[in-house]
Amino acid sequence: CCGGLYQAIGPGDVCCDDGNTASIGSGDACCGTTAYTDDDNTMCCGGIVVSQHINTMCCGGVVLSTVATTCCNGVSYATLSGYGCCGTSYEPENSTLCCVARNGIEQIISYTSPNAKSTANEKCCDITAIPSQLSCCNNRAYNPQLETCADRSTSTGTNCGTGVTCSIAQSNTAYCNRCNFPFTTRTCDSIDLLDSNRQICYNTRTVFTGFAFSYTVTELTPFTPYLVYVGVSNSAGGTISPETSLITAESIPVFVEPPTLTVISSTMIRIQWTSPLQPNGVITKYIVDRDGQEIVTLYDTTQYTD
Repeated sequence: CCGGLYQAIGPGDVCCDDGNTASIGSGDACCGTTAYTDDDNTMCCGGIVVSQHINTMCCGGVVLSTVATTCCNGVSYATLSGYGCCGTSYEPENSTLCCVARNGIEQIISYTSPNAKSTANEKCCDITAIPSQLSCCNNRAYNPQLETCADRSTSTGTNCGTGVTCSIAQSNTAYCNRCNFPFTTRTCDSIDLLDSNRQICYNTRTVFTGFAFSYTVTELTPFTPYLVYVGVSNSAGGTISPETSLITAESIPVFVEPPTLTVISSTMIRIQWTSPLQPNGVITKYIVDRDGQEIVTLYDTTQYTD
């Protein structure tokens, strides 16, 4: 099938279909609806097949020279010594910290000077800066000398939790967001969330045993994926169905920790905060109030300079 039609595609040809128009041409790759051979001599840039030369690149749909030019996710800058990309920004590395979340979102932490960055001695915890001596538990800082992170499954995988920390004395039972997980009698594991480049923890439990064709499960967690299957048995034995998945509805975020304030000057402070420990949905905005008055609404950052 090519463009909704059953067509002959010969050896060395490829179907290029952009959803509106389709064409068949010679090559092994598509640039829009144009077929071309993807090699060292050609490239697709801005939907157009162009000749590729040494020291050239495609940045934001424009062919540019790599000499003295840096491309940051589609935005070009004149190359400067000591600068680096953070998302689409080009920042001085000696006075900024580029933090990258597991879903790929970047956050720039800026300092007033290289000395201020050195004095702060911070590292990234997801998209938040934390003191270097602390550890990170899914976007939450904790003291590894006193606490442990319950982000692991009983089989494989880590980073599947939501930032639950437990006493260091509970290290042997800290699994899947619980400090006292009964690992001797139950198991929990992790599954990948395809749209956010992260994992979630889950554990298996029986919610109903009997003879019926429906059952209402209560006391679930908001905005949480669940896998459900049915087991059926008779006198000869039993079997289970394939799993069906769903995500519960969103609810109000809870466990919002107070912001951190850093004095920048006599008239300026930096306000930083973290995502709610239990977002219960997709966070759409943050509202910063000062003295009871709303001063700003932010949509994709967890810091503000006032």
